[in-house]
Amino acid sequence: MCIYLGLDVGTSTTKIAAVNDRKEVLMTRRIQASDQLTSVFGAIGGLLYELELKAEAVDGLVMTGMGSTFVKGRPFDLVTDRVLEFEALGRGGLFLGGLDRAVIASLGTGSTLIWSDEKGSRHVGGSAVGGGTLVGLSSRLFGVSDAVRISEMAEKGNLRNVDWNMVDITLEDGPMRMWPWAC
Repeated sequence: MCIYLGLDVGTSTTKIAAVNDRKEVLMTRRIQASDQLTSVFGAIGGLLYELELKAEAVDGLVMTGMGSTFVKGRPFDLVTDRVLEFEALGRGGLFLGGLDRAVIASLGTGSTLIWSDEKGSRHVGGSAVGGGTLVGLSSRLFGVSDAVRISEMAEKGNLRNVDWNMVDITLEDGPMRMWPWAC
C-alpha cells in the first residue's frame, strides 16, 4: 500500500492529510505554529507519530500553499513536490465532490473561487482577506470587531487599495507540478 501526505502550508494554519493508493483518507490534522517551518515539521512529525509510521513508509509528500515556498529541500527526507494551490484546490474539490467539472470555493482566512475540469484548474475570483483576518485586523487597527460595523466601514473604502496579486504573497514564481509519482 502506498501512502502519500498532502500538506497545505498557509499563513496562519497548516493542514495535513495522509491518503493511501485506494484514495482513502487515513488521517487529517490542522496545525498552528509561529512560523511555517515549525508548522511543516510539526505537522509531518505529529502525523507520522499518530499513525505509527516511519518516514520511510511514506511514498511522497505534496506541498501547496504560499507558506510552502519557505520550505527548502525534502522534509524528513521524503520525496517532495510542490503544487500550485489553485490546482490542488481544483483537483481536490473535484475528487471530494465526485465531479468532472465545477466551481470550487475555498473559504478560510482568505477566499478563492477555482474553475476546474479535465483541462486543469484556474483562479476565477476571491479575496486575500477572509473573515478571521478581517476581524483581527479591524480590531487591532480600529478597535472594531463587529462584522456589521466593519462592513459599513468597508463600503466607504476603495477596493483598489487592498487587492493582492500572487506575486505579493509568495517567494516563488512560475509553475509548480502536479503529483509526479505513481505506485
